[in-house]
Amino acid sequence: MPVGFLEGRQALSVVPLAPLGPVGPALDRRMSRPWTWESTKVGAGPTPIETPEGWLLIYHGVLTSCNGYVYSMGAALLDLDEPWKVVARSRDYLLSPQVGYEQVGDVQNVVFPCAALLDRPSGRLTIYYGGADTVVCLAHGYLPEVIDFVKSRS
Repeated sequence: MPVGFLEGRQALSVVPLAPLGPVGPALDRRMSRPWTWESTKVGAGPTPIETPEGWLLIYHGVLTSCNGYVYSMGAALLDLDEPWKVVARSRDYLLSPQVGYEQVGDVQNVVFPCAALLDRPSGRLTIYYGGADTVVCLAHGYLPEVIDFVKSRS
């Protein structure tokens, strides 16, 4: 079973997404971790979500494999008052390309987080992500479990 946490993938439709632009090399060097799922590059994701534990930051990381790039989704918690301080950052990905519509498309092996919605009463977190740069998908989790995942694997 993959290390990733989020389940409930659902391919929706083909929707072209505007690129966010490249992440600066300085950020890549500070954020990337050698020999991991995010060793090549780390970049933006959805707007951070304010939680009692800190700002939940969903981002993408890139691994260069013998078959090309692999884009996965990760998470970190940032301090509420000083968001440049990382409280916790999971060393494992939340989601990586595991199913056909994430592996085959315009760009293979892509899980790229684009937007996140939190239903505060239920704690249900919904993340919209691009699959293989071809489809828009949904992944669901619960905020307390995602925060625990980030903190316990930090």
